[in-house]
Formats: sequence, C-alpha cells, structure tokens
Amino acid sequence: MNQHNFLLVLLVFAGLIFSTHAQDYPDTLWIKVTFYDFHADGSNPDFEPKSPRIGVVKGMVADTLSADRKPIPGSTINYSSYINKWFRPWSPGDFEIPVYSGPDGKNMTLSTVEYDTAFKNIVIEDSLPFIHTGDGMYTFERSGSNGTSDFFWLDGKGFGDEPSGYEHNFSFSMELHTTFTFKKGMSFDFIGDDDVWAFINGKLAMDLGGIHQSQRGTITLDGAAADYGLVEGKTYPFDFFYVERHVSRSTIKVMTNLFTPDASVRIYPKEGTPDANGNNAITDTYKATSGEKITVYPHVFDSTGWKKEWDKLVTWELSDGKTTIESGTAETGAVEIPSGKVNSEYRLTVSFINPDDPTRKVHSNSIRISFGVGKPWQITFQKTMDTINLETTHLTTLTIKENEKNATLYAVVRDSSGYFIRFATNAKWKSSNTNAATVSSQSGSAYKGVINKVAQGTTQITASESGLKPAVITVNLEMEPTVPTIITVAPSSNPVIPGKPLKEVLPNDVFKVLEPMIIAQKEARGITNSDNKEVLIMINVTGNPLKPIAGSKSYGKARLYDAMGNLVRNDLEVYKATDTDYGIYWDLRNKNNRLVGAGTYLAVFSVTDSEGRNEQFTMKIGVKQEL
Repeated sequence: MNQHNFLLVLLVFAGLIFSTHAQDYPDTLWIKVTFYDFHADGSNPDFEPKSPRIGVVKGMVADTLSADRKPIPGSTINYSSYINKWFRPWSPGDFEIPVYSGPDGKNMTLSTVEYDTAFKNIVIEDSLPFIHTGDGMYTFERSGSNGTSDFFWLDGKGFGDEPSGYEHNFSFSMELHTTFTFKKGMSFDFIGDDDVWAFINGKLAMDLGGIHQSQRGTITLDGAAADYGLVEGKTYPFDFFYVERHVSRSTIKVMTNLFTPDASVRIYPKEGTPDANGNNAITDTYKATSGEKITVYPHVFDSTGWKKEWDKLVTWELSDGKTTIESGTAETGAVEIPSGKVNSEYRLTVSFINPDDPTRKVHSNSIRISFGVGKPWQITFQKTMDTINLETTHLTTLTIKENEKNATLYAVVRDSSGYFIRFATNAKWKSSNTNAATVSSQSGSAYKGVINKVAQGTTQITASESGLKPAVITVNLEMEPTVPTIITVAPSSNPVIPGKPLKEVLPNDVFKVLEPMIIAQKEARGITNSDNKEVLIMINVTGNPLKPIAGSKSYGKARLYDAMGNLVRNDLEVYKATDTDYGIYWDLRNKNNRLVGAGTYLAVFSVTDSEGRNEQFTMKIGVKQEL
C-alpha cells in the first residue's frame, strides 16, 4: 500500500472513530504539508553557504504574514534576503542573486548573472504522520533519536541527493497550514534545526531562525491568548515554516495538541442520528434504481463529534460529470435527488465552511450515484419479441380484422419507469369474453399469448404474474358481415318545388308512415310552423339495419353543400321511421336560418350499420325558384 492510500485509510478510520466516541483520539493524524526542494550544489546563495555562523538568529521574518500566508522578510538578514522565494513555486525571469559577506551573511549586494535558476525549486505535496501519545497530544519525530531517523523526507524525490558526497537530499523548506479551535491547555513544542517560525492567528509566536543545531521552542497558548487575540471555542489559523539549509544533519520533533481531526462533512442514507442503528456514512457508490426517489442526509463533524447545528449550513451540487443538474442548501437537513435514467451516473458534492473559521476553509465530500433497472413492477404487452429497452406508453388496444383468425402478444416484465427487465416467463393469461376470443400459451413460453377469434365482439386479455401489476388490453374482433347492407336514397321530389306541401308530394300511404319521423325532426330542431318550403330525403335500408349514435335518437349525419362547395348545413340528422325506412327533413334553410336560393345542392350522408360498417353516400338535390 502506498503512502497516499495509507493516508486515506487512516483518515476514514479516524473519522469513523470520532463520530462515535467524541473523547477518543485516532492513533495517527496525517497532516498535510508542502515541501519546496532547492538545489544544494552551491548555486543557491541562501542555501549551503560556506562557513556560516551557527546559531539562532531572530528577526529574519516580520511579526505578521503576507496576504497569501507566507513569511515577510524581517529586519535581520542571515543569508536570507530572498526569503520571499523560500515558500513559493519558482518563476523564471529573475537574473539577480544576492551576494553575502561576513560570517553571518548579514551584508548583501545584488549581482546580475546569466541564469535565472538560482532559486529554482520543485514543489512536493505530502503529509506527515503525527502519532497520538495521550490526552490529545500528537508527536512527529525524525531526530535520529528514540528509534527514529533524521528528517530526510525528500530522499529519492525532487532534485535527489545534494550536495555531492552526501547520501541525502538537503536544502529544502516546508510549510504547514491548519486551524485549531482554542481551548485551555493547548501548546506547541518544537525541537530541531534549521530555521523555524510558527504563527498563531497570523502573529509570530516562535522565532528560531538561522542555521543552527537542534534548538527548542515552546508556545503555551493559555498565557498568551490575549496577545494572539484568542477566544475559547473559536477557530484560528496556525502556520508553521521549517527550513533545512545546511549539512550535515536535519532533525525535527513536534509535540502539540493543536492538531485535531479536521472538520468533515459526510453523507448518510437515513434520517436520524449518524453512525447509530445501522445509519452509516456512504463511502462507496450509492446504487439506485430508475424511478426511485432518493433522499440523503449530510452531517458535519469536528473533533468533538457531530455538530448538528452546522448541518443546515451545508451546500450541495449535483452534476452528471458535464453540467450541474441542481444545487442548493441543506436547510432542512435533507438533500432530495431526482431520479436518473438507467445506466446514468450522478456525482453529489456537499460542502461546508466553519462559521468560526476566519480562513473560510471549504470542507467537501462527494459520492457517486449510479442508476440501474428498478425492481419488477408491471407487465406490459408487445406485438413482437424485439427487446424495447424503455417503453413509456403501453399497448392498450388491439384489433383482429375481418380476414384475421388470431393474433399474438408477448408479455414483458418492466420496472415502474418502463425499463425492460425480462419476458414474463410465469405469465397467466385470461380472456374476459371467451364467446368473442380465447387466449392460450404453450409450456416453456408462457410469455407468448395467442388470441384466437371466436366471434365478432370485444374482450379484455389479461397477462399476470404474482406480485406484479398485470397487463390488460382491449381486443376488438371483426367478422365478415353475414348480411349485406343495401341503402337507397331519394328525395320527396327532385327538384324541390318550394310551396308544395310534403303531404301533396308524397303518396298518402307513404306520408302516413313517414309523418311521425317528420314531426320528431321538427320538434328536435325547434321548427314549430311549416311554410311548405321543405324536402324529405328518404333512405331505405335492406339487410342490416342502421346503428343509432350512442346517447342520441339519430342514426346518422348529413352535410349539404352548394354548387360552389360551400357548406350550407352540417346539423342534419338521420331519423328512423321503421326498421327499413329512415329520412332527413330539410326545411330549405342554410346554417344561418335563411332560405336557400334556387340551384343544385350536394347531400353527403354518413351512417353505420348494425355490424359496425361505416357507410357514406351522396346525392344531388335541385331546388327550383319559388313561383
């Protein structure tokens, strides 16, 4: 296992311990640091100076930090006029270097050279393991004592072993930035070499500058809280800077209780107390199903355990890897995630900023959410065995036509969103009207239902499996007509002669048969008086009678057009006199209730016989000018 994987395992393990036992401390805290490896071959005038004076030199850095939290050069120089380059990545273009004089390197002049690589460095991000020694105190030691080696953390990295003749990588700097929540009894103790500076809340608290042998410095926060502006319970920055500038040793030992597990935000699948009753943090990919409503619960922790009051400060963002789908705040303590399509994946990132932390450090955590096919929920019908992955509209009607004897349906099991899972191998089939059609399946292919037509009519076919919503389809069965339908049509007179009563136009026996139909149509259309401007279009039907329109006394419709194709009437209806005699009464008025003029008119009729066959026919009607 490499060092970074080891770090991840320990941090996760430490987080789990702290969430359950607020007073327990993890055995190891990995604290992030940044190294800057410089050349130790004499090309850098600030590192590996010849015959330097050995000892602590104070005042090399200012009492405060720069805006980017780096040391600012102080009033004293000790081969350190370019200290502003010690903790920053190298940038090309500077062809000036300092030239020092005197044993302590406090005198400096600038010299222009032909190269800009004197302060070239390699930036290395890493972490140091601090071991718990009891009561929240942690120690990192590489002093050559107590079973530890010297502090050559960059051996095999950066520029490699320098200077020549030494088997270690000398000439490097290191910075550490973190925060702590102030409480009574906190301290920071350092032993080692060379330059070391520590800042509490942005103010210089330890000054061990200079090229020196192992020296000790201690910061006790209780007595200096006022000097550093510390208030118990509040969070403050801590900044530590270490420099190895001269052979032949490099030692360090830090003992402190300022370092605690960092604030963290974790995501839980259930509502309620985290890490209790099986409600454990989500660490692997969260697997969901299409159509599933997902709600997760972010919780914030610090070294004291769950900070419930901070949960509402969590913000979240949901993305598909390319764009942000949704974002928001967890004010209610919950994050609701929309369902995704099968085989899609979301990334949920939750973030938190400690309101007491002046550095406004962002603590984040992410989980992946993948969507698969849901649980079996319903059966649907298909006309073929082709696998339709997603079906949002289902087959609900089927017609077996006059020339067809049967039809085949395939029963498919789908999830609640309509995604294909399998064929319904345990399907049971049923026809609601076996007088119209039967349905059956064969052994080994229960998903395949064959519908056999028996007679004209309608039935409902159902395919079901235990525990699933069944599939139901309405099947209409058409048969060849057994009796032909013959329709003849004739007007009472053609052309129509306005002013001549129908009873004078029609034979008396015919008029008596049709008179009840005439009266009924007049009443239906509110015609109270007859002005003898009228015509009766008679329809005679042999074979199958006409089928009435549902909810009406009418047996069909008619539309009238003039010679130019303009619609004259579209509200004329077919009424029944006998089983074979029907008719349409027209009072020679148009749709605006005005009498039509002389000319030729086209009547278009639409009816349906008792076997469901639709019939349409036309005839021309002439209207003479009134005498």
